[in-house]
Amino acid sequence: MREDMENRRAERDTDRAQENADRAEADAASFAIAYASAAIDEAEYAVLDATLARKKADEMAAAPGCRASIRPDGKAALSNT
Repeated sequence: MREDMENRRAERDTDRAQENADRAEADAASFAIAYASAAIDEAEYAVLDATLARKKADEMAAAPGCRASIRPDGKAALSNT
């Protein structure tokens, strides 16, 4: 009888450990997906920010009275004159 109780307890402990491992794996997968998604969002914002900064610099360089010019690569450059 004691052996049966110990076997049932061991089986129950094993089942709990398996359930805990399953939950941990699911949580890890969810976290990885959320982290990757956030990284993609941040990269998109960085590209948009850089695009807006370039547009503003080009507009300022093209403004009348500005001592800057647009280089052949499309970027603003200050003139030495």
